Amino acid sequence: MVAALGCTEDFDPTAVGNEPEVTGSEKILLIPEGAAAGRLAVRVSPEMAEQIEAAQTRSGTTRSGIAAIDEGLESIEASSFSRLFVDPLFEADLREAGLHLWYKVSFSEESDLRRAAQVLARAEEISVVEYMHH
Repeated sequence: MVAALGCTEDFDPTAVGNEPEVTGSEKILLIPEGAAAGRLAVRVSPEMAEQIEAAQTRSGTTRSGIAAIDEGLESIEASSFSRLFVDPLFEADLREAGLHLWYKVSFSEESDLRRAAQVLARAEEISVVEYMHH
């Protein structure tokens, strides 16, 4: 599961800052118009990222290992849930920048993108949902 940093399709890493406490659809960044179908980026807390990494290491699953997030992933029939930024040579830099907290969710391109974003935003453990634009 290695993704080159150049494959982020205009992902906005400036959104990695300290966002204010928000809930529900207020967690959703950018607009769905022009967004890539079947893909969303989500940000989790450092504590959640540790739990996800441990769960994925043990099971090799495409789920998070966190019940509330996995319920959302099941609801949208997600086909994968993996780190958005992965580069073994620069792992320390990615972590220092907080980029290890971002995950890419993939699901059917036929699915309603707005609904998928809203479903994932309901999970308390997800702090940000971002539409991925081309």
